[in-house]
This record gives sequence, C-alpha cells and structure tokens, in this order.
Amino acid sequence: MPAANPPCDMQPAPTESLRPSTAVVALVLVAIVAVGGAYAALARYDLIGLGHLPRVAVFCLVLLVLVNATTAAIRGRRVVSRAQLAYVYLAILVIAGFPGQQLVTYLYLGLLGPAYYATPENRYRETFFSYIPDWMVPSKDAEAPVIHWAFEGMPEGARLPWAPWITPLLAWTPYLLALLALQVCVAALLRRRWAEEEQLTFPLAHIPVDMMSYESPSAAWPGPFRKPLFWLGFIVPVAVQSLYSLHQYFPALPYVDLNRNIGVVFAGPPWYHLNYLPYPVYFGVVGVSCLIPTDIGFSLWFFWLVRRMMIVSRAALGYDPTGGFFDQHGIGAYVFLAAVYLWLARTSFARAARDTFLRRPEREAEEPVPVRAAFIGALVAVGVIVAWGWVAGARPWAVLAMIVLWLAGIIVVARLVSEAGILVVWSPIWSPQVLLARAAGLEALGPRSITVTTFMAWKIHDSASCTMASVLQGYRTGALSRARPRSVLWIVAASLVLALFVSHPASLETIYRLSVPKLGWWPRGAAQNVPSTINGLIASPQHYKLGEYGNMAAGAAVTGVLQALRMRFPLFPLSPLAYAWVMSPSWTGDRYGFSIFIGWLIKAGALRGGGWRAFEVLRFAALGIIVGDAVGLSLWTAVRYIYPLSQALIIE
Repeated sequence: MPAANPPCDMQPAPTESLRPSTAVVALVLVAIVAVGGAYAALARYDLIGLGHLPRVAVFCLVLLVLVNATTAAIRGRRVVSRAQLAYVYLAILVIAGFPGQQLVTYLYLGLLGPAYYATPENRYRETFFSYIPDWMVPSKDAEAPVIHWAFEGMPEGARLPWAPWITPLLAWTPYLLALLALQVCVAALLRRRWAEEEQLTFPLAHIPVDMMSYESPSAAWPGPFRKPLFWLGFIVPVAVQSLYSLHQYFPALPYVDLNRNIGVVFAGPPWYHLNYLPYPVYFGVVGVSCLIPTDIGFSLWFFWLVRRMMIVSRAALGYDPTGGFFDQHGIGAYVFLAAVYLWLARTSFARAARDTFLRRPEREAEEPVPVRAAFIGALVAVGVIVAWGWVAGARPWAVLAMIVLWLAGIIVVARLVSEAGILVVWSPIWSPQVLLARAAGLEALGPRSITVTTFMAWKIHDSASCTMASVLQGYRTGALSRARPRSVLWIVAASLVLALFVSHPASLETIYRLSVPKLGWWPRGAAQNVPSTINGLIASPQHYKLGEYGNMAAGAAVTGVLQALRMRFPLFPLSPLAYAWVMSPSWTGDRYGFSIFIGWLIKAGALRGGGWRAFEVLRFAALGIIVGDAVGLSLWTAVRYIYPLSQALIIE
C-alpha cells in the first residue's frame, strides 16, 4: 500500500519530557477550547473541534509557530521545541470534539428533555418515567425552574439553577470517566499492533508533525512555511472563506456557494433519485485527500458513487431505495471488520494478558500506557460501566452488550482514521441500544433496561469526533515528535478530565442564558431525542426481520470479499474500509465524497505527470490548504461571535 508520506529518518533519538510551562499552556488552551467549543456548539452549532484533525487544534498550533517565529526574530532562538509543540497539539486534539459535540448536545439536553416534553398525549410519564432514577436527571417536573427555565427562558434577575444539577453531574461522572479511560486503554492496546506490526501510515498524524518540523536549529519557520506553494495553498481557502463570511455581513458582495448540488436533472423514476446529488467543497478534506494513499482515495469516492447507483437500482426493482438497507449493510460491514481487526490483534492481546498476569513486559517505557495498566484499566473501566448501569436499574448483560457493540463501531472508526486518514466518520452503530433492543426484544431487556441504556448510549452517540481514534493519533504524533510516551499519557489524561469538568458550567450557562429554542439548529431539537427513542422502543417495539439480518450478512459478505482480495493481492485497489465508510449514515459520502474526489484527482494527476518528485511539491500546497482552512474558519468564527449572525459558519 503506498504510504501517505515518504520514508522518514527514524533513527533513535532521545525523547523529551513534558515541561511544566508547556503543561500550563496546554491546559489553559484546553480550558479555552472546552468553553469555546461548548458555547459554539450550543449557540450556533459551529463545531470548532469536529473530526480527527480539528481546525481549532491546527489553529492553536499555528499560533505557537508564530510565537516561535517572533522569538527567533527577536532573540535569535525558538522557545518551543517540536516535542513541546506536539504536547500542546495533542492535548487539544483529544478534547476538541468532546465538549462541543460528544458531551454538550448529548449530556445536558438529554437530561432536560424527558420532563419538558412529557405530555398526556405521548404518555412518557406512564411509559418510562418510573424507570428513571431521581439522581440521574435534575428533575422530572416540567414546572421546576431547572427544567422550565431551560426551555422558556429565565425570569429577569433570576440566578442559574445550579443546585439541581449537582447530584446528576456527580452521578454521571464515574460513567463518563470510565468511558474515557476505556478508550485510552484500548487505544494503548492497539497502538503497537497497528503502528509497529502492521505499520499503518497514520496520515493525519504526519500533518501536525510536518507543521512543526524545522530544517535547522536556527530556522524561524518550519520547513513547509518556507515554501511558496504552501502559501499559495493557504490563501485559497482563506480568500474563499473570507468572501463567504463577508457576504453574510454585506450582501452586496458576491456569494460563494460551497454547498452546491446538481439540482433537478431527471424527470422520473428511477433516475430522479440522483437529483440534488450534492457536490460541496470542504477545503480541509481536499487537502487531506491529496495526502492519503491513492487507492484509499479512489475507493472512497468510487463507493460513494456505487451507493448512489444502488439507490437507483433498488428503486428500479421496486424496493425501498433507502430505508434501513444501507444502515444494516453498514452494521454488517463494521461488525465484520471489527472481528477481523480483533482477530489479527489476538497475539498482541494475548501478550498483554500474559504480561499482565505472568511477567513484567518488555519495552514498557516505550508505551504511553504500560501494557499491564492498559489491560487492567480496560477491564476495570468496563466493570465500572456495567456496575453503573446495574445501579441505575439496567441488566448487566444488556449494558455489557451495548458497550461491546459500541466498541466494535469505534474500533473500525479508529482504523478508518489511522489507515485511511478519514477526517470525519459516522458509525452505523451510533445507537447501540437500539440495535440491542431490536435484536433481543422488549421481553428479554425489559423497559427499565431500555430506559437506562438509552440514557447511557446517548452519551456515546456521536463518533464524528471519536476519543479513541484521536488518542491513537495523539500517541502516533507524540512518537513522531520524540515526545516521551509517559508524558503523552499524562497530558492526554489531564486534558480529558479538565475538559469534562470545564464544560459543565460553560454549557449550562449557555443553555439557560439563551434558552433551548434559541440554540443552534441541531441542539434546539436534540432534547427531544432521548424521550422519543425510549418511548418508541417500549411502546412500539420492533424486531429485526429475517431480511434485515440478510442485509447485515450481505454487508459483511461484501466486506469479507474485499478484505480477502486486499490481503491476497496487495495492489487490489478497492478498500473494505472505504466500503464500510460509505455504508455509514447517508450524509457521510454525500458531504465529503466530491471533495475526496478532487483531492484524489489532484494527487493522481501529480503522480502520473511527475512521479514522487511532483507529489513532494504538491504536499506543501496540500498542507497550505489544510492550514488555511483551519485558520480562515477559526478567525471568522471568532469574528462572528463578536458580530453575531444566526447562520452557522462551520458545516459538518
């Protein structure tokens, strides 16, 4: 498989520990990003930390590069080494999506929604309220200030109702910390297998490393920043984003439409299902797609078009063109791939178990998390999660099954990020409690387990900024930057814990000051999802039918054939990972497929026309596009909160 970057000098070099001053800077920035991410996600649904190369992390890295350039010009030397830059970057990387996307729109709004939206007509109170422990939510009374004020607005002069939140937030803390610990530990157990034994390329990890690699000790700017092509690539997204943003303030200026579609082209069935085929441009995705392996890039856009043609084919044959077919196909693909990756890593896991119980492992100092600690930590975290669910009223086996399904999904997400360099991944296993309920049935689970597991699963609902995938990127970025592995662990752990607790006051302040109806387009409706999901699973239970299991089996079978061909013929161009990615929720390929095609086309043309030398030149322009996209969107997001607009600037 062609590497995303040329072979680099991997001669052993001393690792550098985290300095106290760097830790302070990193944690201050983590707090700022957590607060800003919470407000941005709630108020306008601007996701500043979306994905696994978060714009806000790249922007903060650019600021530190500017600090280095300034001190080099004034004092003749840089003040921040590459390893210290890496610590700051990965601290923000692992938390960027957590406060803004994984926590804010799912924790607080999910705990507020059931009481407010319960009516005599929907019978929420009769159906499942008795199964909600009092300590799990701030209140079950729609007229209580903690509920009423969040949706109807606070009376003039009233103070935020902090007291009712103390118990539920404290109660949820062990569960949330266990989820984070489990992902950190599983990432550590997979790290050696994926990074060293399989030698995955980790395309996204190379981007920040290139941004902080200096050609000499006296150089004021990193190597890419000294290349004209970098700045040429940089200026394109900055100029386009600036024109787009300025148009919002001054409508007389030209409008740049970055979210276009083909409109109405076909008049009747079945081809009219291709109408409104989107071709939006995401500059960051274009830039990254220039750097990922060409076979991966080809597979991603090829299977996107295949999916669109499958919709037409199903309509022509009289089947529901979408329905649950693709989600079920994706579930089968994900479960199959997760099983494959776990099977291939079986020797590594067996070694971890042996090292844990029989002897002290070798090379322990080279691991961010010692093998023994990672293995025991993962088991303890699962135990805490299961025990927490049991205390809340769920059956332990149901909680364990839900976590296993979730882990299967995020293992594949982490693989997509680590091998294919995908910026954003939505797993089809995004509601594991729904899969469990439809497979096991209401009789086996019981309404109490369904209620509790839905509350629990809502906190792990979004894989677009998967913590485990970002932690794996952090481990690799630290290794490439010669950061000390154990220091990497400490800054990751400290950042995650700090972001969790800092998000609480920032999120609640935003919710109550604005009120839910005035939040961004997604948060304002998110509070309804938890109660409506629980009610649907209990009041109108549905079992998977034989045909739906057949769709899952078909997804697994197609993925298995692609995987077998890939392993038998290394040059086989179609990736099973790309197939699984496209069979995720429908918007995945529609949002990013065209941008991936542009990036692939540029890289393929460069390699065909000028070989590796041409790609080396292209790489600087691609880096410039990525950095320019991050800087432009970050700056204009800041401007928009000084001079507010209702429209979101950063679209997923």
